[in-house]
Amino acid sequence: MPDQNSQQQQGDRLVIGITGRIGAGKTSVAKHLSTAHGFHYIRYSQVLAEWLAKDPDGKKHLQAIGREVMGGGMQAELNSRLIAQIPPRSDCAVDGLRHPIDFDSLTKSFAPYFYLLYIDCARNSVATTAVAVSSI
Repeated sequence: MPDQNSQQQQGDRLVIGITGRIGAGKTSVAKHLSTAHGFHYIRYSQVLAEWLAKDPDGKKHLQAIGREVMGGGMQAELNSRLIAQIPPRSDCAVDGLRHPIDFDSLTKSFAPYFYLLYIDCARNSVATTAVAVSSI
């Protein structure tokens, strides 16, 4: 739980962490919050790519690095790097929470302004969601 001074520095704001199934629409929701409501948009994979990826555009490479970070005890460092990129006193949509440490770090840094949003869809809807999003 943050101390009184950090709460005063944060001000009234929303920090929304978005998690859920692959293809459920997490990124679509986060980008909607950004474009329609002015939220700062940040994703864990972006921070990971800036930190460690030799090929930041290679999805397979990035997934492998993500597994190394989670399994190698570096998740707290990834969270520190992500949190440092969230502008003070701005609403923020954080895309791609995967680990309990992600939730704990954001809660500790931004309570009572942090909320977790879980996006779910039926497995057979993933392809439909992808087609619908690509046509927007």
